[in-house]
Amino acid sequence: MIKSEPMRDRKKKKAHTSLKTIYMLTMCLCSLVHGVYLAIFCLMGIWTLVAANAVSVIIYLLLAAAMQNEHFALALSVTHLEIMAQAMLTIIFVGWGVGFEYVVLSLLAMEPHFIYRHRRTPYLLCVAGLLLIMTLKVHSLMIQPIVHTADRGVLIYILFFINMVIFFFGVIFSAVLLDRRNRISRHVLEENNRYLQKLAETDPLTGLLNRRSMTKRLEGAIKHQHETGEEFCLVMCDIDDFKLINDSYGHACGDYVLKMLCATICEYLDEQDVVCRWGGEEILLLLSDTRLETALQITEGLRRAIETTPFIYDGAIVSITVTMGVSACGNEQNVLDLVDAADRSMYNGKRRGKNCVTVS
Repeated sequence: MIKSEPMRDRKKKKAHTSLKTIYMLTMCLCSLVHGVYLAIFCLMGIWTLVAANAVSVIIYLLLAAAMQNEHFALALSVTHLEIMAQAMLTIIFVGWGVGFEYVVLSLLAMEPHFIYRHRRTPYLLCVAGLLLIMTLKVHSLMIQPIVHTADRGVLIYILFFINMVIFFFGVIFSAVLLDRRNRISRHVLEENNRYLQKLAETDPLTGLLNRRSMTKRLEGAIKHQHETGEEFCLVMCDIDDFKLINDSYGHACGDYVLKMLCATICEYLDEQDVVCRWGGEEILLLLSDTRLETALQITEGLRRAIETTPFIYDGAIVSITVTMGVSACGNEQNVLDLVDAADRSMYNGKRRGKNCVTVS
């Protein structure tokens, strides 16, 4: 039995939360790395870079807190500017060969995968980073660094090693972001396809299958019956004097009654059964693996349940009855013949006085 359920995108929300966690961890790791830089430059005695990295540690801790409020674009923009500023300052002080250019390159590799408000932002930042590297290279060829690093050999090697590790993990992280972005894109596409498929298969008012989808189910049921001999029954259900309800209470009430009726039918039947809004106030039921005698008992019980169920709309109690026509699968070779048999049974019940179950 097909029931209407609200569409929820829990996986997408989970992916968003996970991305937020990744960004927060990234900010914390950047703060830790700059803490290491601070210690190295402190040992070198380059106090300008010590102060700059102390400021960077504070910035990244503040950005990690900003991630809690999901200020992604702001945090990523500040991160990009901070890395370029640190690279520029460090290369000016200690020279080109300590690996900060590779840190900027790893940032440029990750940039297109970050989320900004404007699509062009990451590409503009990449261009800015590339121009910075070229400018710093020209600067290093023409101007000597402020601090001579010959007497700080082991610390320079440690600094270079740290930057190469950062470059390596930056490339790996870029690949992870690309894979995650592709996964999210596929998930969104799948969700959209499922949503469109649901729109194509269901009735927008009741959430039940529409006629087109039910026709496919019936074609499958007929084929299955011919192959296995498993019996099934069809029930055409029509609300008695539905026009009178619309005229007395309004069409909004009529829609409400129709939705509540469908919900009552779905709750009464088994999961294997299929319910469809065939047209107007006509509801078609497919009772799978059900003999005629059992189908008559089910529909009679359902008729009584509907008759005794009051529907309250805007303070008014609306009572309805239904007429049901039952037909068992026979030698019908197509869906139209099968539905027509149930339809004739239902109209026979209408002529007999309504609020009853009849069989063809």
